[in-house]
Amino acid sequence: MLEDARTPLEIRVLAALARRPLNRQGIVQRVGHTAVSGGMKKTIAELLRDEWIEYTIPEKPNSRLQ
Repeated sequence: MLEDARTPLEIRVLAALARRPLNRQGIVQRVGHTAVSGGMKKTIAELLRDEWIEYTIPEKPNSRLQ
């Protein structure tokens, strides 16, 4: 398996963000979920860690506007 292989949910999140920046709730809605699940939180955290996505306000990672 490739080291940079992405899960189907990660691919859907990346596709949702390809058009424009979205907050967590916006991502959830774009991929067709109804709420932010533990799996979604984990997926977003992994994409941030691997630098596939970034915060919209890097100097304030805990901002509610992210």
